[in-house]
Amino acid sequence: MASGPVASDDGRVRIAPGVLVVGGLALASCRQIIGVDGAPASGPLDASVDGAEGGGAACGLSVDAGSCQSCLESACCSQAQTCAKLTSCNLLETCLAGCSGDAVCRSGCVRDHGLGADPATASMDTCLATSCPSECGISCGGLAALFPAQTADCEQCVAGSSSTCGDLTRCASMVDCQEALRCQFSSETVDVFEECAPVGDAGAPSISNSTYPPIASTCAGPCAWGQDWSCLGKVAFPAAREDAIEVTVQVEDDFANAAIQGALVNLCSTGNTSCPTPLAGGTTDALGRVTFQRPAVQAPSLYYLDVTAPGIVETLLFWPFPLSQPAVTIPVVAFESSDLVAFGDLLGIDLQSTAGQVVVVQTDCRLGAAIGVQLAVSPPGANGRMYYFQGDLADPTWTETQPGGTAAAFNVPTVPTTTLTLTGTVGSGQATGPTQFFARPGTISDGLRRSHPVTACHGVSSAPSRVHVPAPMPTDVQQT
Repeated sequence: MASGPVASDDGRVRIAPGVLVVGGLALASCRQIIGVDGAPASGPLDASVDGAEGGGAACGLSVDAGSCQSCLESACCSQAQTCAKLTSCNLLETCLAGCSGDAVCRSGCVRDHGLGADPATASMDTCLATSCPSECGISCGGLAALFPAQTADCEQCVAGSSSTCGDLTRCASMVDCQEALRCQFSSETVDVFEECAPVGDAGAPSISNSTYPPIASTCAGPCAWGQDWSCLGKVAFPAAREDAIEVTVQVEDDFANAAIQGALVNLCSTGNTSCPTPLAGGTTDALGRVTFQRPAVQAPSLYYLDVTAPGIVETLLFWPFPLSQPAVTIPVVAFESSDLVAFGDLLGIDLQSTAGQVVVVQTDCRLGAAIGVQLAVSPPGANGRMYYFQGDLADPTWTETQPGGTAAAFNVPTVPTTTLTLTGTVGSGQATGPTQFFARPGTISDGLRRSHPVTACHGVSSAPSRVHVPAPMPTDVQQT
């Protein structure tokens, strides 16, 4: 092994950075992960909004009676006419125009009317950001509204950082970049997310991954990155695909960050806990990749991956959302058996061969690794608690998710007698989930948990193997 878990001088357990990837399977792939319902409010449009009367009749949108309206009519009339015909774009742009550039107000418009994940909104905002920024009070491209709820401190941080403001301004000036970013933040599932164009390909490499945009790295504190819960109760999964689906799986060693060749990957239905007859599967090549077809089905279900390899803890990877696209790529991060044992020893936990282990990464409504979430597995493991991590550190005194959003439960009950339920509670008292999954003896259940019903978790069974189990099954978010 190139590296493994070690004890730090301050008494905390330090693990290889790969652990975050393990629990996150994805943050990039499980982004599947998101599930924000961007549907606009319903109801008739105001006459001044649709251009039936008032100063905006010529271009379809009436934003104000001043310089912004004049600039829109002279520079962005065709875009405004297209936007006015689409209810979601019309409502969002009219709301944004009434904010006079106020960041908190603009963020509220996005919260109330959706992100504008459509070409009309992206085209409209690109034109305004390029041609009318001063006239319409748009600072730093106006894209900060797509990120967590804005505050005065957040606005000052974004505006005061030349790199953050510059990155957002560049993206806002390119319609492809706007479309890609809005698409990613509006994706309900991983496979839908993967269909979005990469933001980097659109010309803004610094925000090539929506999980780590400029605000997340530069202004995470002031902008409350990882603490956006506006999507709770608004999850809408796409319909499951009945036609065949191409599934590509990438398997890597957690600590060594190296591809695992020769891993057997099987696709199973969640209703089949032992999976004697997989739906499909294959063996990974030298790059740790394998591609197979989920056959056409008349009644699509939820699935999990069962990954085994010599010296590797069997890993079950679940995802609690329907597959709706023709193709999906899923990364799986696996532990070597010796590393898992060493990790338990450093935490003072005797990992039982008859029990399972669970690793979870919680994200918020903007795909940021969630901070301040209390997670619980029921029935609880023999240790009776969750352990939380920050980067490569595990601190037994932490009682909620830290930056990184990673948590784990050890020695949890296993099938066939027990089905596990994962729940989460945010600071406001709102609850996510619940997510149901299972673990086998000697495996790891691993996954990514979204703020809404999209949750993923990892499960480990007793035998030297690793299992990646998804968290909550598709149920709507509950509020307490």
